Amino acid sequence: MGGKTPSGSSAATLIGLITIILIFYIVFLPPQVRIDLLEGDQPVSSGTSIGVVGVDDASVLLKEAIGHLSVVESDEKEVSFPNFVLVETKPDVPIREVNTFQIYNGWFSELRKQIPFNLPVDVVTKAYVSFQSSLREGVLVIGLNGVEIYRGVMSSSSELIPLQLSELQNKNQLTFNVEGGFFENRKYQINDLKIVATVEEKEALVSNNPFSLSDSEFESLSDGKLRFFITCDTGDVGRLSVLLNGKSLYAAVPVCDDIIELNVYKEDLRSGRNLLSFEGAKGIYDFSKASLKLNLKETKSFLAYFNVGNQLYSDVVLDKFKKLVLELDFVDDLKIKELNLNVNGNVKSVNQKGNFKWILSDVQDLILPGRNYVEVTPLEPVDIVELRILVE
Repeated sequence: MGGKTPSGSSAATLIGLITIILIFYIVFLPPQVRIDLLEGDQPVSSGTSIGVVGVDDASVLLKEAIGHLSVVESDEKEVSFPNFVLVETKPDVPIREVNTFQIYNGWFSELRKQIPFNLPVDVVTKAYVSFQSSLREGVLVIGLNGVEIYRGVMSSSSELIPLQLSELQNKNQLTFNVEGGFFENRKYQINDLKIVATVEEKEALVSNNPFSLSDSEFESLSDGKLRFFITCDTGDVGRLSVLLNGKSLYAAVPVCDDIIELNVYKEDLRSGRNLLSFEGAKGIYDFSKASLKLNLKETKSFLAYFNVGNQLYSDVVLDKFKKLVLELDFVDDLKIKELNLNVNGNVKSVNQKGNFKWILSDVQDLILPGRNYVEVTPLEPVDIVELRILVE
C-alpha cells in the first residue's frame, strides 16, 4: 500500500476540534448576525396579539380602532336658575278678590276678617285696596301686616285705600274689624273687595333661561329632573307652559305655593346651547329655587392587553436590538389632544395636535414578559383612529 490510512481516533479528534472552533465563532458573532445565521429568514416570534383580529404581521402586537372618548368629571350636573317673576303687561293687575263678608263687634262676640295675599314687591310700583259697603255702622279699622292703615266711619258706599310699598311684603295679610261706643251699632258688610297692584310694564309673561352642555356631558347624558317652586293665587293665574328647546314639558294651571317636578330626557336636550322657557297666560307667577339636575353615565377609559413572548422580551429588554413602540393616530381636527396613557402602571401625558409615538422599550422596567396592558384616559374629548403597539 502506498500510504498509511488515518486511524478512527485521529478523525474524531479532528471533527471535535472543528466543532469547537465553530461554536466559539458563533458565540462571538453580533446578536443580530447570530439570530439571522441560526434562524435564517424566519420572522422573530413576537408573542400573541390580544384583541387583534386578522393581524398576520408578527411585528404588530396590538391594533385597535378606538373611536371617540369623552370626559365626564362627575355623575351628575346641576344647572341653577335665578329667581324670576312673570306678570301681566297691563298696568293694573288684580292680586286678590273677595266677593262679600261681614264684620261686627257685639256685646258678647266679635267677628273679624283676615285676607292673605302674595305680592312680588320687586316689580310693583304701587298698590291699593278698593271695596264697596252696603252696611256701615261704627268705626272701620283696616290693618296691613300688623300696621293700621285706615280708621274711620265710611261716609260713602265705596272706598279706595292706597297700600304703602314700605309696608308690603311678598306674603301679606289685610285685617278688617269694627270699633265704636258701647251702645253704638258696630257692623259692616264689605262687598266686591279688590287688591290691585301696578307692575312695571317692562316685565312680561315670558322668561327665557339659556344654559349650555358640553359635548362630553351630552354624550354621557341619561335623564334628569326640572324642579321649581311657584308662588301664585290659583284663582288669578292662567295656564303655565314650560318649554325646553321648544318642546313642551308642562302645560296646565299650576298648583300654587308648591314644588313642581318635571322629567327631562336626553332627546329634549342638545349639545351646546339650550333654552328653558316659562310662559304664563295671566296673573302673577313668582318662581324660586328653579334647577335642572341631569344624570350622567360614567365614562370608562379604553383598556386593551398585549402579550410579550419570552424571545421578544429578550430581544427588546435584554439584548435591546429591537424596539417596542406605541403609536396613536388621531382625527385631524386641529385640536390639541389631552389624555393619559398608562402602560403597566407607567403613566405618560399626551398634549399635542398631531399623531403620537412612544418608544416603550426606552423606559426601564416598563415591558413585562407575558401579559401587558395599555389604558387610554381622556382629559378632553378626543377621537382616536387607531392605537398600535409595534415591534421595530
